[in-house]
Amino acid sequence: TRAYPISSTVSRFKRTASSMLHNATTQSKKYITDTGAFQRVCAWCMRVKVGEDWLSMRPNDSLPLTHGLCPNCYSAIIAKLEREE
Repeated sequence: TRAYPISSTVSRFKRTASSMLHNATTQSKKYITDTGAFQRVCAWCMRVKVGEDWLSMRPNDSLPLTHGLCPNCYSAIIAKLEREE
């Protein structure tokens, strides 16, 4: 068994997590766009997606919610992961 330095293992984990986050966000976006059945709320800042915009507002109570990440929060999370490498 090959032992990896902890920094290498953490770095690989961060890259994998970042990739999984990106894939999940992309898949959620496609589903919501295709069905139009859910109202998306950013899981970090709680802004609501309306059309192509993310707005600071209360979600519509009559629509079911799903969570994703707005572009600003997604960029901030990726930047933080990259700084921590």
